[in-house]
Amino acid sequence: MAIDKIYRSIDEKLDRIMALLEPQAHDGKPADAPPAPFDGYDGMNVAEALDMLKSQDDATRIAALAYERSNKKRATVIDALENWNS
Repeated sequence: MAIDKIYRSIDEKLDRIMALLEPQAHDGKPADAPPAPFDGYDGMNVAEALDMLKSQDDATRIAALAYERSNKKRATVIDALENWNS
């Protein structure tokens, strides 16, 4: 039992160390994170983003999907983008 606690403690410390070592951009996002698909996207709520994406081309929608998956993680937007042309 004591060995389990030791391993758990080591794992937690390693997780914290790895999080500190992950390259970060100046905005706190991972350095390799995709950029927002267009200016102002970060400030949009779900309804605004989906409304704006209606008028965008497929390349922008693909960029938005990548951005949502790695940054915003809004399930409603991700689902809509994944099923856009279905």
